[in-house]
Amino acid sequence: HRVAQNAQTLIAAAESLTLGNMLRYAANGAAAQRGFAALKTETLRKPGSQFRFWGTMQQLDGFVQFEISGAASMHIMEMQVTPARQGFGLGARMMEHMLRHARTFGMEEVTLVCNAANTRALGFYTQHQGFVAIARFEDAHWRAPQIELAHLGHASPAEG
Repeated sequence: HRVAQNAQTLIAAAESLTLGNMLRYAANGAAAQRGFAALKTETLRKPGSQFRFWGTMQQLDGFVQFEISGAASMHIMEMQVTPARQGFGLGARMMEHMLRHARTFGMEEVTLVCNAANTRALGFYTQHQGFVAIARFEDAHWRAPQIELAHLGHASPAEG
């Protein structure tokens, strides 16, 4: 009986994190209040973007915005974990999920761009998640140097 209740809770949580509900979440300002400044209505409506959300409508813990390029590449456009959940392994679980997703669908690479000054994120991606720097460039939009990172072959960090 307890297993059935847990399963129903998980199903309800998954259903609550639909794109429509997330649009309402962003529109009413709840996303920004909980530390998700990047989760805006225009972000959620960007053509070609796909999302994975972690948490519930009452407590969104994190999200990943990504695009599939052709048949062989996934580009992670945004990954955020709410400040209250940082340092507990959620970011690692989110990235492991995304790498597993890419591997399942035969992606040859996963890429992302990170602000060169964000040493904490760069360390997370390169030292713990198996990404390597493939390019450095100046970005007029962000007005800061950026580093493009790639994860090739999709061996999860634990696999080697």
